[in-house]
Amino acid sequence: MKCESDHTEEPIVIISCTDSLNQEPKKSVLPTTIFQILHAERSPDEDAFLIDGKKVGLVSITAQMVSMEERVTHCKFLLDDGTGRISALRTLASVRARRSPEKEQLERDAFKELVGSFVRVTAEFKKFKRSFLLDLPVEIGVHMVLDYHEVIFHTLNAMHAHLSRHYNTPPPDVRDALEDSVDLIGSIPGPMSRHGQLLKVLAGIQDIQGSA
Repeated sequence: MKCESDHTEEPIVIISCTDSLNQEPKKSVLPTTIFQILHAERSPDEDAFLIDGKKVGLVSITAQMVSMEERVTHCKFLLDDGTGRISALRTLASVRARRSPEKEQLERDAFKELVGSFVRVTAEFKKFKRSFLLDLPVEIGVHMVLDYHEVIFHTLNAMHAHLSRHYNTPPPDVRDALEDSVDLIGSIPGPMSRHGQLLKVLAGIQDIQGSA
């Protein structure tokens, strides 16, 4: 299991929950876990899936790329975030743009290098027969995670999004903790400083869960 974290100061990338009750689901991004995706349900009008009882557009997940299969026009990845596994399909940009075979191979090789690493993806999810699949848009990259704190933060961010949607508004203590961590994570040198901020977010979530 590869995940680079050698004390180099790489900023943690934060995917905020852009979902709101007043926003069209297709324009929203929800930080989530594979477990939540695998337990999503169809909306009554069957035009979207539901997570936490609300429609979902795009989802963001952080997971390990376990394997990759090469197909004629796309690549198929198996992703595992510790809560479950899901397949993800990504059409090759070089194929869509009808570029040379050499550039197509370069794109395939770049994806191969991600196998075994943690990655961050934003995608739509669909259900084919009885299985869920992630559809990775060509316009959005598949990014290698360079700091394991980003994996932890994504999990906490998904918990925060779940509570926000469950209560229809961000719980104040959790919201304040997240805002503080957004300001500080990546700006204070040293992995322990980042770890302390993550613990602060977790403590805020635990306080809300305890009082619910």
